Amino acid sequence: MDGRPEPVLGPAFGRTRGPTTTEGAAPSAGELAAERLKLAQAAYETGRAAQNALERVRWLDRAHRLLPADPTLCLALADACIGRDNARAERLLRRLSAHDVREVWLALAAARAGLGDPEGAAGALACALSRHAFSPRLAPFAEAVARAAGAPGWCALSPEGGLLWGPAGLVPTLRVDDGPEQPARPGLTEAMRGAARLALADQGRALLGSPLEPR
Repeated sequence: MDGRPEPVLGPAFGRTRGPTTTEGAAPSAGELAAERLKLAQAAYETGRAAQNALERVRWLDRAHRLLPADPTLCLALADACIGRDNARAERLLRRLSAHDVREVWLALAAARAGLGDPEGAAGALACALSRHAFSPRLAPFAEAVARAAGAPGWCALSPEGGLLWGPAGLVPTLRVDDGPEQPARPGLTEAMRGAARLALADQGRALLGSPLEPR
């Protein structure tokens, strides 16, 4: 997935054997942590630049093993595993889901879809749709996940806060907070401003992602 931030490398855990200082004393914990961070950063950058998929996984796995608590390194490895080792990707992403990051939910949905778990994929995608801004380029993926899970469609909010849904031709109803049902209209309507909850349905069946949480 594009637009991923550069890693915010977390603290190293434990001690590993390393070079001694010029005075012959064992390196301090801070020196070991700095060396581990440096090695992890180099492995991450090499993995991100690798053109070969296996090489990418190998280097990102090294970065993750050096700093297993760093969420960005974990996400990068999981993303590289999707389509090659979906089970491992799913395990890594499940650990990251507590961060409630859109990219984590999207990757988790892809991994679970690859494992043949349509309901699990839909559950992960619903978290991305309901609480995070949606990119229209992901509409085909959202439609495929919703269809596999038996949902009538999907819904989300654009970065500007406007309603999006699919598939094409769907005419859902909208309930703003505890108000009455009304025909949904694309974009940001006056009735939606300041709302805490937007529920979209098709003939009484909730769309995947509903209820949306704008705030």
